[in-house]
Amino acid sequence: MKKLKSLIPQKKNAALYVATLLIILPICLHLFTADKYALVRKSDGKYFYAKKILVIGNSMISFSSETISGKKTGNFIPDDIEYSFAVSSLDTIQSITFKDNIPDADLNTNKKYLGKYTITVQGHRGTLMLYIKDNKLYGYVKFPSWGKGAYEYLKSLSIKNGRIFFVRSANTAKEMTRLGANRFFTQKFSGEYNNNGKKIDGFFRNDLGEKHIWDAKRR
Repeated sequence: MKKLKSLIPQKKNAALYVATLLIILPICLHLFTADKYALVRKSDGKYFYAKKILVIGNSMISFSSETISGKKTGNFIPDDIEYSFAVSSLDTIQSITFKDNIPDADLNTNKKYLGKYTITVQGHRGTLMLYIKDNKLYGYVKFPSWGKGAYEYLKSLSIKNGRIFFVRSANTAKEMTRLGANRFFTQKFSGEYNNNGKKIDGFFRNDLGEKHIWDAKRR
């Protein structure tokens, strides 16, 4: 009888372990396989990016970015965001807007629109690089005479009908430090390809509402 009684706590512990695993395993499976991305607006009006979101009770479990300043930008989640595991209370969240990560590259994008260009923006001359990898369109700019001269990966990049659109920005403290910027900024670029893709002429607007011209020439 004593042996039987001693087995009862062990059975209870085993049942508890199984129940715990049944709860934890689906959460882990979701966090490591879900591919949804979102822009989350906090109750204080600020934003952060999140992925692999799972809501349990009054909590949101996800991999989240740092808080970004200002208004949300672009129709896509930038591809250079760094994420870390986080648990947020739904009481601190105003809205969750699911979005695509990086837009699929248009398979009909003419190769003459890709490659390396010399870009000039407000007197700063640098490099504009555009390329396709794994059916995704990527790009960066690099200005040796601005900030730390670091690579700036383009956000919301698209090329359609002989025109290019992208966002250049620093929306987190980490981005500011990496780039050497002295403040948060967002610049929305648009341009038109000319001379059979050898030149791009366009303008951009900054977060102050100012409009400036820019151009790029193929190397």
